[in-house]
Amino acid sequence: MSLKIKQLKKTMNGNEILKGIDLEIEAGTIYGFVGINGAGKTTTFRHILGIYTPDEGSVTWKENKIERLDATKVGYLPEERGLYPKRTVKQQLFFFGKLHNMTKKEIKTKIDFWLTFFHIQENLNKKISELSKGNQQKIQFIASIIHEPELIILDEPFSGLDPINSNQLKEAILYLKEQGCTVIFSSHQMTNVEEICESICMIKAGKILLEGNLNQIKNNIQKRKIIIQADFERKQLNERFGIESYNEKNDVVSFYTSNNYEAQMIQQYIFQSSVIQRFSIEPMSLNDIFLERAGE
Repeated sequence: MSLKIKQLKKTMNGNEILKGIDLEIEAGTIYGFVGINGAGKTTTFRHILGIYTPDEGSVTWKENKIERLDATKVGYLPEERGLYPKRTVKQQLFFFGKLHNMTKKEIKTKIDFWLTFFHIQENLNKKISELSKGNQQKIQFIASIIHEPELIILDEPFSGLDPINSNQLKEAILYLKEQGCTVIFSSHQMTNVEEICESICMIKAGKILLEGNLNQIKNNIQKRKIIIQADFERKQLNERFGIESYNEKNDVVSFYTSNNYEAQMIQQYIFQSSVIQRFSIEPMSLNDIFLERAGE
């Protein structure tokens, strides 16, 4: 059971926005879309939701073609937030619950659960305008999932959040996965994607650059990042080996080398001639992969 997108194409105002998107997202997973602004992430989401009709291709959820997806099965957090500032948190969430035909008891149960989850029970009767930006974001998130959807799409959910609020939102997403939900989200913050996504799609100018299991993607890229804290001759390192993106801060040196064999040669060189405090060989981070593949 999965979400399948086959050869999805879309042209708007004479611009080809999507140029044959092809991917499959397994149900019950957390999946990340990454790309610069205008890459086609939101347009893809709107096709999944049935808001847009494709020029070519198809989108199916659990073998059913999406025309206008049943609102009881999907939760959507748009990038452009839409809360009513003069309403209280309670009024706002009851409004969204009623839109999904939930009973008052069901709505109250969910409100109590999620406000407790985010440690913001004291905000129940506050107006939206009185909340911090982070807490407004949490209310918007609760509104999008209050009806227990099986497919959840979050467009830039971490935008503008500080580290504490980002961590709480990540915990909420992981909780939803445990409940069997499929969560798809976009983000410019690669650390958040790297921490909780099993698979990703990296998109640029309407085309997929990389797609699949995140760990496999990282391991299949030959470059390796080396981090060293040791007493060694920096000049000889540069002369003997091919390295790039060299950086040194507080006696910690980091750089990339072209492949794992070269990384092992550097390890032998360092361990033969130095007192080692720290040495590690790591795959490229998602952030560096993104900058190399999708950056301008």
